[in-house]
Amino acid sequence: MGAGEVPDLLAAFNRAHPGIRLDLKQAHGAELVADLQTGTLDLATIIPPPAEVNHEVLARQTIIAALPDAHPLAGVRSITLDRLADEEFIATPASYNLRVLTDRWCRENGFDPEVKIEVTEFSTIREFVGRGMGVALIPPAVRPVDGITEVALDGPDHVCEIALCSAVRRPGRVVERLRDFIREHAAAWAIEG
Repeated sequence: MGAGEVPDLLAAFNRAHPGIRLDLKQAHGAELVADLQTGTLDLATIIPPPAEVNHEVLARQTIIAALPDAHPLAGVRSITLDRLADEEFIATPASYNLRVLTDRWCRENGFDPEVKIEVTEFSTIREFVGRGMGVALIPPAVRPVDGITEVALDGPDHVCEIALCSAVRRPGRVVERLRDFIREHAAAWAIEG
């Protein structure tokens, strides 16, 4: 979430409310849920929506195939996942929601993905794909990335739901202001992360 809509959203919030200090944390969803439960965090955007805390779905994030520009399928408009059966994948670790989905979607298409490299950051995954080290199933990039072609996936929806999650305690006025600001601007989100 380090590029694109989230920084844009927080910058807009900062301009609208310059006296409010934001402390941000980027972590695995399970860690964010634990922080919400203990009151360490007031709000979090988490994929997928966690059952353990109050949340509302803000948006759906489409997943695409990121291919090196030189890949034989880089010129096609869309593909079915079975066309990537013989590829080496770059993916998030097995404990991440997107990896669980990647494994499930590939199995539903008749193969287990050969994960060559596990990385937690999408920007690093894109760097590796751009260097021809494999393919990836990730959200679309906010800005074009050299060396990568994004190809749509055919078949059932390849999406993740993005949730705005709240701490267990009643939010203060400042937290309510940020939550309301996020809600108002969520319709335009195509969040990465």
